[in-house]
Amino acid sequence: MPYRGPGPDRPAAEQHFFQKVYFHRIGDKPAKDAYVLGQDFPKVAEIFLDNRFNANHVLVTVANGDGGEYAHYLIAPDGSTRQVTHFEDKVVAAVIGPDDQLYLVSRKDAPRGKLLKLDLAEPSLERARLIMPESQYVIQPGGEFGGEPVVVTSRALYVREVDARRPPDGVPGCAGAGHDARQHAQEPIASSKGGAVERERAAPLQDEHARINKNRRAR
Repeated sequence: MPYRGPGPDRPAAEQHFFQKVYFHRIGDKPAKDAYVLGQDFPKVAEIFLDNRFNANHVLVTVANGDGGEYAHYLIAPDGSTRQVTHFEDKVVAAVIGPDDQLYLVSRKDAPRGKLLKLDLAEPSLERARLIMPESQYVIQPGGEFGGEPVVVTSRALYVREVDARRPPDGVPGCAGAGHDARQHAQEPIASSKGGAVERERAAPLQDEHARINKNRRAR
């Protein structure tokens, strides 16, 4: 399922704009590709398709150019599409987990970021529940030049954060803590001395809120 520009029938100046999503069957000619999504996207839309952690659904992230605004759409197994977030919702990252849940990093009333969880069976943003509230740590937004803010496995949910309270002094140090959802035990991943600290934390896919709050109090 590729995304592409407007095609050779449009002016050369538009070839890198007006991206849309099409369904391409391997072996078919591009002319047979079926339109899926994007007719109403802005001219400067940048599209990213993701089904790394759940092959049954496709998450479509649409960036409104480079301004830091994102909209998110779901493509269901039957090919139907549904918009979950809009640019004004301030959801800066999202990922579908193997548990058929959508995890969203929101900056709505939380400039440092909070983590929401939404069941794909009812993917309306107003039904999302808070599983990690905003704290003194800043959830990384990801993007083409950064690591993923949220990584989901069958055992754990990893969240990348930066502790900006410590000013950098040379090369930023990195530290992290991992959580094994089966053993419910904390283990250090990596650490080094330095200034600003980037943290990678993990939470079990169940009871995330209570465990994360307990982990924060222990820091």
